[in-house]
Amino acid sequence: ELLQVSTLHSLLELRKCPEFEKNPVALQVDLIMVDEASMVDIKMMALLLSSLKVGGRLVLIGDSNQLPPVEAGTPFRDFLKSNQSGIEITVLEANQRLESNQLLLLASLVKDGKTGSVVELLKEQSDSLSWKELKFEELSKKQRMLLLDELALPFIQMALVSKKPLEVSKEFLSHRILTPQKKGVLGVEQINEQLLKRVLQKH
Repeated sequence: ELLQVSTLHSLLELRKCPEFEKNPVALQVDLIMVDEASMVDIKMMALLLSSLKVGGRLVLIGDSNQLPPVEAGTPFRDFLKSNQSGIEITVLEANQRLESNQLLLLASLVKDGKTGSVVELLKEQSDSLSWKELKFEELSKKQRMLLLDELALPFIQMALVSKKPLEVSKEFLSHRILTPQKKGVLGVEQINEQLLKRVLQKH
């Protein structure tokens, strides 16, 4: 049969059967593959395992360093640490989607909590990474606008030659200025929103 794609909730018929825990769905399939497995909580994993038929195989795909479950438990991470027989673990070490080795190194340093090394790497400056140290909250409104123009310069130049605002905004939205905060003057949302406005004003 052809491969079928669904959410775990649909697969396990959780919305149809609130008494699922008492009457597990019997999944008559030979193989189940679960992507983003780090987000599966302990209750959902238990329900999934109890639904497998005898001889059925379960393949979990994910990254234990990415988003954890919203509910309790981290079964995917626990499986990776387990030495129980019957659990086979394969680790992919080569990233085929990212060409920049510096970005990979940066992600690894952030994951390991090596803040000093993170700052040193950022200060090296490259095509992939840049570092600008300033006190944004102490800048005047005019100085902030000048800074935003500098950050948005590549997109502003594109806006000046392009006749299609949609293309400009699409290209801009494929990039992101990152800050430690989400909200406020220094927040990711406000800075990127202001940058997009500056770009479109120049069009």
